[in-house]
Amino acid sequence: AVFLKLLDNPLDLNLASKEDLYNLFILNDFQVESLLDYRKVFGRFYSVYELQYVDGFDKSILDLLKPFITAGITLSEEPLNLNNLLSNSRHEFIIRSKRVLNNQQGYSSITKEEFEKKPESRYLSGPLYSMLQYRVSSSDKFSLNITAENDPGEPFVFKSGKFGPDYFSFSLEFKGRGVIDKIIVGDFSAGFGQGLVFWSSFNPVSFQTDPLKIKMTDQNFKSYKSTGEVNFLRGAAITMKSGKFLFNGAFSYRKLDAKITDNKYTVIYETGEHNTIGRISTKNQLDEGIILGNVSYCGNNFKTGITLSGFGFDKSNGKSYSDYNAFQKYDGIFGNAGIDFVYVTSKVRYFGEAALDIRLNPAAMGGIIGYFRNISYGCLIRYYSLGYNAPHSSPYSQNTRPNNEKGIKLSLLHKNIFKWRLYSSFDYTYYSGPRYRVSSPSYEIDSKFELVNDVKEKGAQSFTFKFNRRFFD
Repeated sequence: AVFLKLLDNPLDLNLASKEDLYNLFILNDFQVESLLDYRKVFGRFYSVYELQYVDGFDKSILDLLKPFITAGITLSEEPLNLNNLLSNSRHEFIIRSKRVLNNQQGYSSITKEEFEKKPESRYLSGPLYSMLQYRVSSSDKFSLNITAENDPGEPFVFKSGKFGPDYFSFSLEFKGRGVIDKIIVGDFSAGFGQGLVFWSSFNPVSFQTDPLKIKMTDQNFKSYKSTGEVNFLRGAAITMKSGKFLFNGAFSYRKLDAKITDNKYTVIYETGEHNTIGRISTKNQLDEGIILGNVSYCGNNFKTGITLSGFGFDKSNGKSYSDYNAFQKYDGIFGNAGIDFVYVTSKVRYFGEAALDIRLNPAAMGGIIGYFRNISYGCLIRYYSLGYNAPHSSPYSQNTRPNNEKGIKLSLLHKNIFKWRLYSSFDYTYYSGPRYRVSSPSYEIDSKFELVNDVKEKGAQSFTFKFNRRFFD
């Protein structure tokens, strides 16, 4: 949807903000900063082909971008009024449906007596997946998203009398000028710093092969348009600007799927599936409230921010814990606080974040990414204490959560070795405490080497070598 819109209205390099460039989903953090630096020093772009002179860009990146960008003559935006909003609006309807053709036992016929004996052995509806999404946007200042979805096996009409899709999502976003930069009402995602305090959306850093992408970039608040039924916030968010300061604030209140026993939650489900009697009984059983705030200072070459989060459930914690995850238990009101920074030079980016949870357990990470001719490189060092607990975080980590981990990641990419591209990475991780099925301290070495030759119109050749080894004390 983003690229279809850009084909009709290409992004003007002379008007594009940092957020606009990130929303292309093609450029990494280094390239975005380099483009903005080039524009500050040399002024407006006269042609999109000037990008080849910007650090971090080459012909392959330009070829990807050309259909979606332009270098316009005017440097002023159209006035914001109702007529422009209506005349420039774009409407999209997306309808999706699918099903497995093979017969599946969960959908096969069953007698009433058999179903009463084993009610969890059959789904409550057929194997059809259906989704309807409506989007409208206008002049990049206003957008509305409505999503309705039913997973396979989920009934459209419930015995309670409820009629409609199992999952419904709504978000309304307005981008203003002056002090108020953005307002979102409905469903949204949030991410700040390097993800040590709060990051609700998917974090792709752990899967990147490009060293320049091991640094995460603030996404602040974004309207939620996914069909995933977890890891989003529901409420309202606002972003305000004053000079070089950026103020972000949000509150969220939503219901989660959970198993409740004696007014305590023992399991929190994150699949979003409600296709059996048992799963329906867990739907929307736990209320979660979240308050989130961030203040950032954005200088010419330096950015720093402070993030605070507080959250809690309406029921007590009744989950069972073992020695490897006992420190993840919390009850009542919990929260995290952190400070992050980014320092930019012509060819190098320095970044980092340090955080504490409400029990004062620390976590910190820092790194460097750089670009020199055909070589890009990155280094990331992390220290996540055993007791650090941040349920809504998602930084780079070899664990599912940023705790009980100390390590270093090194990566390098050479784009032109006799027309071959060489990627290599090395990651050393030390776990000072117990992990799942590991009762003693341990460490892990993970490395990868990949050699790729991209031959246009003839496919590609690649050679990959991976090495992973775990050691126990």
